[in-house]
Amino acid sequence: MRKLCRILFSRYAVSALIILAELALMFYLMTFAYVYSALAFGLIMAVDILAAIAIINMDANPEYKVSWLFVVLIIPLFGSALYLMFYSRRISRKSAAFMREIQKKINEAEEGEEEKKKTFISLAEEDIQACGKAHAVLKADALASVYKKSRSSFFASGEEMFSAMLSDIKSAEKYIFLEYFIIEDGQMWSSIHEVLREKVKSGVEIRVLYDDIGCMKTLPAMYPSMLRKEGIKCHRFAPVSPRITISHNNRDHRKILIVDGKIAYTGGINIADEYINRIKRFGHWKDGGIRVEGECVNGFLKHFLFMWSVTEGKIESYSEYFNKNIKITSDDGGYYIPYATGPSPIYSAPIAKQTLINIIKEKMIN
Repeated sequence: MRKLCRILFSRYAVSALIILAELALMFYLMTFAYVYSALAFGLIMAVDILAAIAIINMDANPEYKVSWLFVVLIIPLFGSALYLMFYSRRISRKSAAFMREIQKKINEAEEGEEEKKKTFISLAEEDIQACGKAHAVLKADALASVYKKSRSSFFASGEEMFSAMLSDIKSAEKYIFLEYFIIEDGQMWSSIHEVLREKVKSGVEIRVLYDDIGCMKTLPAMYPSMLRKEGIKCHRFAPVSPRITISHNNRDHRKILIVDGKIAYTGGINIADEYINRIKRFGHWKDGGIRVEGECVNGFLKHFLFMWSVTEGKIESYSEYFNKNIKITSDDGGYYIPYATGPSPIYSAPIAKQTLINIIKEKMIN
């Protein structure tokens, strides 16, 4: 009951009510114009037709397209407006220019362009088809690079991965970066949080980035301030605001942990107790993750620093965070391409979707 009351009287609920009021006002004004102005009627109908054409031609699954077509055609006055506001994931030109500048600075800080070119050539010599897929990823994500001299471990459950994560966090000497869609107070986060507090006291830099909507039910609104008082740097990605904006469509679903630029974790596991089966929400939770070491950690680091700078709204000095001469006792001989996806025009294609489809097609053929 307390949790429900906290949600109902939270800034999220207030923002939702204000947005609904804005939508109601917009609907009233559009209805008024629709009824009393022939020009407005013509413009609205033209927008409806263009929206329907755009939906039909969009690269999305049929069920999703039919749902939006239903909204646009059944509510011709308001449906197209909802589509334009809530479907689009584009960002402004100003934001895109700022993000490209961040990408440029991060790539310059990493250095090693000649080495990366040699790695790409090596991949082409070994497998030309894989090289083609890699080229498509590199073209779509300006921060993506091909790495070798790395190795990885797979975890078939959150319990296994959490144990390894905690051990690596305890070994940190320079920095610990966390970026997660969901962080929920519980045994998993409490265990990590306790170590982070101790590490801060010993001079280790800690950064925590979490999605505001992803954590709207799991963390209090002032949580970043609470962590900052402990010496932990923290930001909420895309904070909810009481206005109609497509920025609410852009969420940070990444799950990344980076320790000293030497070790990185990713996968489907958020920092919440159901992911390690300490609580049961939907039965036994089965998810996977990976731990990587070596050169490819720089790829994860680049994407974390990018998202941090976008959220913070400023460019910093990045070079100190990269390991220029990463050495591991033995690599697994594979090639690694940490990549990300996001809104247009920064990301030119749905990279993850296309990559998975290509892998599935190749497996079907072979």
